Amino acid sequence: MTTMKLLLMQMNTKYSRKYRDIGWERMKNKEYKVVSWKDATFSAKYVTFAWLLIPLVALLCVWYKASIDSDSFFLRATGKYILEHREVPKINPFTFHEDFKIIIQQWVVDVINYLLYDNFGVTGMYAWTIIMFIAVSFMCYKYLGMYTDNNKAKIYGLLFSVCIIYGFVNTRPSIITMVILLCELTILEMVCKGKSKRLLCIIPILSIVGINCHSSMWPMVIIVMLPYVFPPLPYFKSILKIKEHLLEHKEIWLTMIVSFLVGFLNPNGINGMAYVFLSYSNASTENNIAELQSPKWFSYFGIIIMICTLGIAFWTYKNKDRLDWKSLYLALGTWLLAIKNLRSAWMLILGAVPLLVTLIDGSVKNSIKIKHTNSNYRILALIYTFGAVAIFGTIVPGIKPNFTEDTIISPVKAVDYLDSLSDKEKENLVIFNSLVNGGYLEWRGYKTYIDQRPELYCKEINGKADIYKEYLDVKNGRVDFQKFLDKYGFNYLIVLNYEDGFQTFLECSDEYEVVVEADQYKVFKKI
Repeated sequence: MTTMKLLLMQMNTKYSRKYRDIGWERMKNKEYKVVSWKDATFSAKYVTFAWLLIPLVALLCVWYKASIDSDSFFLRATGKYILEHREVPKINPFTFHEDFKIIIQQWVVDVINYLLYDNFGVTGMYAWTIIMFIAVSFMCYKYLGMYTDNNKAKIYGLLFSVCIIYGFVNTRPSIITMVILLCELTILEMVCKGKSKRLLCIIPILSIVGINCHSSMWPMVIIVMLPYVFPPLPYFKSILKIKEHLLEHKEIWLTMIVSFLVGFLNPNGINGMAYVFLSYSNASTENNIAELQSPKWFSYFGIIIMICTLGIAFWTYKNKDRLDWKSLYLALGTWLLAIKNLRSAWMLILGAVPLLVTLIDGSVKNSIKIKHTNSNYRILALIYTFGAVAIFGTIVPGIKPNFTEDTIISPVKAVDYLDSLSDKEKENLVIFNSLVNGGYLEWRGYKTYIDQRPELYCKEINGKADIYKEYLDVKNGRVDFQKFLDKYGFNYLIVLNYEDGFQTFLECSDEYEVVVEADQYKVFKKI
């Protein structure tokens, strides 16, 4: 059929109905196959409907996440600085502490965030996140296809993956890391299945993107290749088998080496490559950040981890006589990272979910033949409809206004008051702020005491002082407040209500008065 006839068949005319009926008869008789949605006679609307639901789900997630995600403020502030000064800063320009070294571990994402917001506002940030969510969903589907040809199993696996990653859909660089690692693992699986080893040349490129977009997660580009070269446990009975296995995968070893070396191609050099080790070497950092805590077993991610744990165990038992060791290594490694901290929970899609998909493959019929059956696009649409409704019900109660609500993360009233000060008063401003709202102050143009990147305020990175530890002492009342005030000479302090010890001290002091009283914080001025 010609393209014109296919288009006419979408129109509600007698001519189109005639050809539509002929098309359906040919489909039933398998006289031709729908190989892509461009060639489809009647399926285009189902494909469009199904895939339009993915941005809808992403939008609902981002609408809440991006609105209050405190990182988005310092990401944009840093991106603005980089573009205005044409350099990635090495000395922290956002704090009043002098000569503090800084490592901008996601400078590309900073620039993207600022350009999107500067040109398109909040809508641009939503659009970027939606696009990245679609990219993650697509690569996840392709990656799961390396483990099974059963389309129904792949769709179930994709839906479960969406349940895992939707909590990570925001403007942070993690979503780019998801795409990078899914691409890398798909390539590795393709090579292991006999595809051209030239595909491995793509991985060093992914490494360059990773080190500049998300340095703290860049080591994962190297780490996820280890299961593909590490010998199966039974091989350790014979040194000869170990040598044979290592030589058999020499191309992957070479790829690992090249991927490591190209990691130097970032503005921070070796410090960027070692960022994850520098940033969380301080025990207080890890113990006081929510996303670095282990998931509670009966929380949302705790239940997901339990499902994956049972899946890995059952898969191992079922395949004990013919184990795919690389898949088991990958599943166990990513599982360990997921139970260690919430920030790594999404890595379950790399190791555990593929094993669950292989289990589903053995228990369901491959009744969804997307490439060959026109009508089954309806099933895909219905599945995404269900997913959209489920996530819609979860997210909608939390939707809040965009960047305009006065909260502890975005203290709008406090900063509006600071904006009203005279130029002379602003010249001598020394502001105390909390960890959660430093990014907002930086975005509004004020130098801060601390921001949401606590690792930058540890001596291991800034080379000067452990400001983060000092802040925790102030927050928890483990410091002499008067000595702390005298040390910095703050003339304005934004103190949160849960920092009640410090707030009470200032209220009882004759040297400070409350100039702004909000629902969740107070602003004090030195008299």
